[in-house]
Amino acid sequence: MFDTMKVASEIREARIRKNMTQMDLANEIGVSYQAVSNWERGGSMPDIGKLEDLCRILDLSLDQLLGVKKQVESVQKVMDYASGKEEGQKLSLEHLADTAPLMEPVMLDRLSENIRDEEVKLPYLLNLAPFLEEGRIVRLAERIPDDELDASNLCGLAPFIRKENLYRLVSKVQTLEICTLTGLAPFLDKSQVSELALRIPDEEIDMSNLCGLAPFMEKEALKSLASKVGTLEICTLTGLAPFLDKSQVSELALRISDEEIDPSNLCGLAPFMEKEALVFLASKVRTLDVCTLAGLAPFMGKEAMERLMAGRTFD
Repeated sequence: MFDTMKVASEIREARIRKNMTQMDLANEIGVSYQAVSNWERGGSMPDIGKLEDLCRILDLSLDQLLGVKKQVESVQKVMDYASGKEEGQKLSLEHLADTAPLMEPVMLDRLSENIRDEEVKLPYLLNLAPFLEEGRIVRLAERIPDDELDASNLCGLAPFIRKENLYRLVSKVQTLEICTLTGLAPFLDKSQVSELALRIPDEEIDMSNLCGLAPFMEKEALKSLASKVGTLEICTLTGLAPFLDKSQVSELALRISDEEIDPSNLCGLAPFMEKEALVFLASKVRTLDVCTLAGLAPFMGKEAMERLMAGRTFD
């Protein structure tokens, strides 16, 4: 990105050296004096189509005005291309990404049509996306080979394209991880997230990451993924429980090994379980104190509580 404050300082100092007012400079270039004022405060940058005249009037080179060699090269490349000096040549997406803040949308869209296929890279498209309309973003993204599509980079592209277009791109990603899908999930429908999640290999499914994905998934798909987890812990299942039916929570809870059942954590899971399954799990707990029983009581009937307390002693 351009150092707007550096550019602002160069324009202001050069204008003063030329003994020109902001209005004088504005009239010479053909813009409003408010535009010049914004440039000199760093609030905006001159349009790329004005840079040649600006440098000529202020006796500045592009190097002096912009300062960064890479950006100067990109600006010069785009200026030459736009003026027809590089007829038959094609721009790179990197050149456009470097100069996008200086271009009007119509010019940027026109130039983006002429990007070489081999130059369409997702990282450059991410930098360009805020300046393009959605259709152009999608058309450029679809030119990227499937094996170069990276889900983590698509997370950065997600806010700029609609759900159906994002889903189509993510579906092409060859390796999808649950943590990356969690970053994409807010921009997709539950059905789309669920379908993509079911593609994740079983060995990649981590219960803690699954909790972050849970709010964006359909219940059946979430239960299916949770069922694939090798070792279920009651505290992690409690994080998933609000997004599942009681029958689903109960079925998963009954898979938890006896030694993993902690009385205090069971109280947190109790509101999301069927009564019979909760009683069964509670009966496996060797040591129950009065406090824990009080936490479980609202979710168990009187008869179940009496059975649970039978033969136990409490302090």
